[in-house]
Amino acid sequence: QPTKAQGKNYQFDASASFDIETKHQNMFYRWDFDYNGSNDIIYSTNWSQSDKYFWNFEKPGVYTVKLEVRDEDSAVTKTFSKVEV
Repeated sequence: QPTKAQGKNYQFDASASFDIETKHQNMFYRWDFDYNGSNDIIYSTNWSQSDKYFWNFEKPGVYTVKLEVRDEDSAVTKTFSKVEV
């Protein structure tokens, strides 16, 4: 779940993500902060080894946030959360 920082700026934290076979520092993360369904293939970020990210929502509303986590074998898992701004 995100942590509200200042104003509409939120911190997202995926540090609890883990893989039995992959060390945490070898995992990759990418975020979609305005996910709107399975046809949405445009992500807000590129793959990164940083498990934390700040995002500033431009407008009030309820947003679906998608996180994908990739291990060193290129296996990907995803999770979703709702954020009300």
